[in-house]
Amino acid sequence: MSPEVQKTNGYPQETESKPLINDASLLWSETILKTNPHIKAITLAYYSVPGRQDKVKKVNTQRLIRAKDPAQRLRLFSAKMGLDYNCAISSIVETDNDAIDTPLIKPQQHKKLAIHHPMAIPQMDLTIPVSNHNTQLAIDILDNFSTDWFLLNSGNSYHAILNTTCTLTQLPLYWSQAVSFFSQAAHEPFVKKRGQELAGALAQNASSKAGLKLACDQLFRETFALINHMYGSFDNFTKLSLLDWGHIGYSVTNLFGFYEGVSAGTGYLRIGPKKEMGSPQLIAQRVEGKVSLLTNTTTQYAF
Repeated sequence: MSPEVQKTNGYPQETESKPLINDASLLWSETILKTNPHIKAITLAYYSVPGRQDKVKKVNTQRLIRAKDPAQRLRLFSAKMGLDYNCAISSIVETDNDAIDTPLIKPQQHKKLAIHHPMAIPQMDLTIPVSNHNTQLAIDILDNFSTDWFLLNSGNSYHAILNTTCTLTQLPLYWSQAVSFFSQAAHEPFVKKRGQELAGALAQNASSKAGLKLACDQLFRETFALINHMYGSFDNFTKLSLLDWGHIGYSVTNLFGFYEGVSAGTGYLRIGPKKEMGSPQLIAQRVEGKVSLLTNTTTQYAF
């Protein structure tokens, strides 16, 4: 059963006195890292902004940020590239939890980044356009999770972050829940049916490296082929699914790559500024079971 939600006229109560934070990098540095002090390092990836003629070659530079003051380091690194580069953060974090056992990971992996005692923070990429109605829809769906969460306006849609850390074998279980919750709320019959199949595959193969590679990866590829056949393109389908299945499928592939030592992270979401959109902005959150809106969700970015 969902925790009690403070509501006014059927909507979560807006925060009045607090100034608005909070782009995504500040949310990570000032809230997530502070409420999860066992996190000792994060992985950021920089990649070129599409359409820039002077940045024809795609750059994907992954840096492990380990410091006594992660808040300051995160702000510096996320702002360093300005609008010429996007900055994204991985779900996988380094922790000081030496009880974490990762038998699926190859021991020789990640020589450059050397991520110790890895855990994960589940992140989701939504596909519905930003509106007051869709913000309420996203809140209602996210409230099915047992953990606190953050909802951000990413410009075209939303990002969602669960404020919890889990083991790498638990991460696909959260992806399974996300696919299940969002597909149940969708109207398209194919989304409902296929979503439950994807959710089931993720749950059944969460702790199996072979299962992630064979069952989940193959099922996602078959799904994307069906989508292109039925809807003409994946872009035509995304708003119907509410949640970006492509982001989940790519994250599954990257998690397998992390196990194999060829990927530095998974479940990346943009936290840095993007030209004409700004940085993702925190607009709603659940803290200690209470949901609140932080800003008018239809407000446009100002530059």
